[in-house]
Amino acid sequence: MIIKNVNVAKLHTEFNAQGIYPNPVFALENGDGEFTFAEGTDMTIVQSIIDAHDPTPIPPAQTTEERMEQLEQENKLLKAQNAALVEQTEFHEEVLTEIILAINS
Repeated sequence: MIIKNVNVAKLHTEFNAQGIYPNPVFALENGDGEFTFAEGTDMTIVQSIIDAHDPTPIPPAQTTEERMEQLEQENKLLKAQNAALVEQTEFHEEVLTEIILAINS
């Protein structure tokens, strides 16, 4: 069965996740894929998987350097957020102290 406009490796993985194991599978030059399904395969399930398939390539995994840079940026943001929360907490404590002193006077 030739399936048009697919990411063959991704679609193959999607079939496998549903317990369907086409064999053989070929990536054709024009972005199509050729899948051979075993006799007795539920083609309704096959078609539902094809209909739900998004041919967008899976993004490559981040390199260690990219991941470290991302984590460093997140760490900077978290530190800034934490500092703002500490400052806000101190302000609230001061306000509460003033309110308590005003009530007691």
